[in-house]
Amino acid sequence: MAEGYLYGRPLPDNVRFYAEPAVVFLRRQTQQYDLVVLDMYKGRSMIPGHLVTYDFYQLVKAHVKDGGQCILNVIASPIVGDSRYASKMDNTIKYAFPFVERYPLGYEALENIIYVYTAKDHREIYSRESSRPEMDQ
Repeated sequence: MAEGYLYGRPLPDNVRFYAEPAVVFLRRQTQQYDLVVLDMYKGRSMIPGHLVTYDFYQLVKAHVKDGGQCILNVIASPIVGDSRYASKMDNTIKYAFPFVERYPLGYEALENIIYVYTAKDHREIYSRESSRPEMDQ
């Protein structure tokens, strides 16, 4: 299915598809990954309840290598305040993945919203001792 419907061709040697529940897979794995993609739907707007929790996202985050990324596809209102679901999903994801980027793919009632999290230390700041932003460009 992954090759035919998601990727459109045979998977490369460095890509693996696991056909098992995400929670089960992550709990038995210790390996970290450069890229984790979450696209977990039963239908247009239905996602299993145990896969929207802060606990699940913390489990996912623990499997992302330093410098790696996690990409989440969420179907919700692109306007966060439009529904409790959209607001709570956005809050949960942002709480679990600080500094996540959010990209709505449209502005209809329900849209795919892509969240991109990069696992890196975002706590660097400029101060009197280190205020050379031109060096960081």
